[in-house]
Amino acid sequence: MDNILNGLAGRKILLIGIGFYDYEQAIADELRRQGATTFLYDELPIYVRRGPVASLLRRCKIDISNFVRTHHERILSEMSSHHIDQVLVIKGEHVTPWFLDALRSAHTGVQLVAYHWDSFVRFPQLVELQSHFDRVYTFDPADAERFPRFQFRPLFFRPEFLQCMNDVSVEMHDLSFVGWLHHDRLNEINDIHLWADKYGLRTFFYLYTGWYTMARLSFQGQGRFVNTRTMSFKDYVRLVYSSRAIVDLPHPEQTGLTMRAMDALGAGKKLVTTSKYIRKYDFYNPLNIFVIDSDKIGIDLQFLASQYEEPDSVVREKYSLKSWIYDVFAIRIIA
Repeated sequence: MDNILNGLAGRKILLIGIGFYDYEQAIADELRRQGATTFLYDELPIYVRRGPVASLLRRCKIDISNFVRTHHERILSEMSSHHIDQVLVIKGEHVTPWFLDALRSAHTGVQLVAYHWDSFVRFPQLVELQSHFDRVYTFDPADAERFPRFQFRPLFFRPEFLQCMNDVSVEMHDLSFVGWLHHDRLNEINDIHLWADKYGLRTFFYLYTGWYTMARLSFQGQGRFVNTRTMSFKDYVRLVYSSRAIVDLPHPEQTGLTMRAMDALGAGKKLVTTSKYIRKYDFYNPLNIFVIDSDKIGIDLQFLASQYEEPDSVVREKYSLKSWIYDVFAIRIIA
């Protein structure tokens, strides 16, 4: 069992996320397993984040700053009866200096930490906000190089994927992909599908988007792989279990690795990705990871047919959720 120096037991932690599926809930659950009292909030009120009102606010470009301030005032009020030791903000697109200053004033000695799983080149307006944090972590190595104060810390895989290593499952799909419909993903998926169909490979592709985009694509005859509902994490894990290789199509403006790349590592599944940056990571193995050119789709059939080669267990563990938490919360482990 790990010996933890300055561990999480007894700490009170405020976690503010962006409603990214249930990943923030998974972080909160792990923090609680480590003994921390954890309070989880979305940075936006739920009616602004999703649902018909949220859609109307976005389409009409209505200023939501008053809704956000009221929501943040509620968080401050609900936390006023606790002494918060640390605050972890995921991305913080709608977090303001006023809110962070108010947290510092209300909780003496509180430590403010930011983690970014989007690249700053896509959200340059967030750069200035980072000066209000005690520590800033980014999943993107290019951002860590651009901003020396930012610490590079890749993403993580959730513990559910480790079960794949022990499960004897039937591989129903040679290639699978689940993710948001953004940039050129639909065209890339269509190209991969055509290529895979040519060689008789089994595929499962699931893209999701809003109702308007879905209706437009369906009218154009392009809605085959597109859905308006996200896949549940439980169903996604089942899909990973039953796939020989996971397809990964990161946003072209980011150099950091996606959750999907981490999921494949944790589950012991092959990865087919358009990220050329993955070759720089310590778990990269050409027997397990195939890098494709998004402009010229093609996968080595021998790569798909060959066996997965187990990575070093210490290297894999470094990308687990538990290790991610130890790093982000500066927990020292001694043997």
